[in-house]
Amino acid sequence: MDFLKDIKYFTPTAELKELLILDHIENNENITQKELGEIANSAPSMINVYINEYEKKGYIIREYLSSKTVKYQITTDGIRRKNYLLITYLYELLKLYRLAKENIERFLISLEDRGYKDIFLYGAGEVAETILSVIRDRENFNLNILGLIDDDVERQGKV
Repeated sequence: MDFLKDIKYFTPTAELKELLILDHIENNENITQKELGEIANSAPSMINVYINEYEKKGYIIREYLSSKTVKYQITTDGIRRKNYLLITYLYELLKLYRLAKENIERFLISLEDRGYKDIFLYGAGEVAETILSVIRDRENFNLNILGLIDDDVERQGKV
């Protein structure tokens, strides 16, 4: 999962890394620090620091199966913490989504104000879906989407 590597505009916070680490430990007790490092986009040595911190806080328990093999178990407090982080993360994502929709709505209004009535959208991805959602949600838009143009053959002919 290259989730954090794909983020261009936001620096991953300690809370986001904590959420990812706790979530992956909950789903795979045999996960390695190297794998957690890839997931959280952190060096394995930093993962060890995080793991030590989470263990002190009572979020996880380490079970040493051998000198090199460790099993991680998330505790009840760890699950509570992960759920709290997930809820706050989703809340912030919703705020960003609402802000994006407001910006798109202002942009579409500016197109109408300049006399545009019929438009094509370039790119049939998430942005186009959001634009179409804004237009569908608002009854008094006078814009007609004539079509979606996309270079990706996989997306052509689909909406």
